[in-house]
Amino acid sequence: MNISAEIIELFSKNFLEQINKSDNLFENYISVEKTDYLPKAFTGKSAAITSYYSEDREHILIVFFKSDQYRFSFEKVKGNVIDVYDRMKLWRGGAGLRIENGGNIRIKSTMFSGMRPADLYGDIEGIFEEFTMKLPYPKDLEVTLDYALVFSKKYFLSRLEQQKTFANNIAMNYVDYYIKTGEKFESSRKKANVYKKELNMLKVEMKKYFFSNKFKETEIDDFIGKNPTIIKYGLGLSRFFTQMILKDIHNNYKQDLKPDLLGFDPIEEHWRIVDYKLPWKKLIRGEGTVRASVTSDITQLHSQLKTYRDYFADHAQREYVNNKYKININKYPPAIGVIGTVTQEQREDFNEMRQEYPGWFKVMSYDELYKKVCDFIDVINEID
Repeated sequence: MNISAEIIELFSKNFLEQINKSDNLFENYISVEKTDYLPKAFTGKSAAITSYYSEDREHILIVFFKSDQYRFSFEKVKGNVIDVYDRMKLWRGGAGLRIENGGNIRIKSTMFSGMRPADLYGDIEGIFEEFTMKLPYPKDLEVTLDYALVFSKKYFLSRLEQQKTFANNIAMNYVDYYIKTGEKFESSRKKANVYKKELNMLKVEMKKYFFSNKFKETEIDDFIGKNPTIIKYGLGLSRFFTQMILKDIHNNYKQDLKPDLLGFDPIEEHWRIVDYKLPWKKLIRGEGTVRASVTSDITQLHSQLKTYRDYFADHAQREYVNNKYKININKYPPAIGVIGTVTQEQREDFNEMRQEYPGWFKVMSYDELYKKVCDFIDVINEID
């Protein structure tokens, strides 16, 4: 895919819109100003965006500045993309940072004076927040990049596929951290270090609960419910209810229904039903053969989630839940079933088999859930 102004603007606008959309979900829970927890670039009504593409190094720089009006610009350049701020080419050899083939680079509140701040090579991905440069021309002019994303072409195309999830995770991290600590996220602060340690401990706990075969289904359910980080970054759900009671108003089910979780998807903007089964359930029979098929455990999970989904087709039952929990669930909400663990050898068959189910039914294995949460934690650990 060729890098163009249209592609960069599409990514930038979607990123900005999702940051604002994800933040707005928390307005009812946070009675403070955006400046107290979000990066400066995202505290205006919109943002001014400048972007550059280095054709020879294949690097992309996208800079967001605080603004109440949307503006976008794009320029193709040659060489080190940071050198766009040295139009007179007065920076001579060397750089404050040489970044080569590195992902998850995070630099915050840094000042560079009298030198090229960074020289970028190879496959890279980074976020520069409040990144200040003292330029050689006009002499000693200070320029601060409020919030900048830098990608190699490879990393950019990967993020382009899941651009809204990428933005949502960034926004939710700032909001979650503020709710937890009452502070704006600053990696050097003591509370930020405690926060990172807690996230790393969560990795250890997830591995124990998901892969040791020592816990009952209800214990795993309770563990996930007590750790909203798993729900938010593993399942991609923001606001959620655990063990919601679905009252059997018409006595069709002979009992009230109780799905493990019901949560709001901020990307697709609807509620999802979630149910957990055991991580060691076998998911594929005859893997690697033409007779490969899903096991009855997935079939049963599909049937159970369909029952929960059908419950909301009834107007009276849907209204009961919406009024009781003060939410707005539509007819036939989609669902996620978390079950089993898939090995590398089974992955291809598993991916093919789950495509045969209807779009409302998403199957996620515990190794996928674990990886999604760990990917988020790894990004937080890299913020410097």
